[in-house]
Amino acid sequence: MIKINQKFNSPPYLEILSEGQIHAIHSASSEILERTGMKCSNEAALKIFQEGGAYVEGDRVKIPSVMVEQALKSAPSRILVTGRRGKGKVLLERNVVNYGLGTDVPNHIDTYTHEIRPSVLKDIENIGKVVQKCENIDFTSNSG
Repeated sequence: MIKINQKFNSPPYLEILSEGQIHAIHSASSEILERTGMKCSNEAALKIFQEGGAYVEGDRVKIPSVMVEQALKSAPSRILVTGRRGKGKVLLERNVVNYGLGTDVPNHIDTYTHEIRPSVLKDIENIGKVVQKCENIDFTSNSG
């Protein structure tokens, strides 16, 4: 019987896609990047893409399949993410499950009034304080 708040040596493993499906998605996405490309509005990024071997036409970047393969081969198999002060290490790698919380929410239910309102920085700070006390949440993040 599984109990809540227990740590196990073998993490849960979920396989949604077969290896064949993963390969098909990878092939299709590589073809899109090479033929159609993607829009990029950041001048510094456009320069990096061009210097790296991508084809840049205005704000359109076309990335050759060989470039994608080289990038995938050079990517590390594991990444260690640490907190701002070196605490709270989280290892990102295959078959390791980490539980996290995103804070990119446009609206927030006020703790005191129970009203829905736009999120403010103090809300994110409070979420961080709660997450620090939760043993089963490994990290919190936002996209900006």
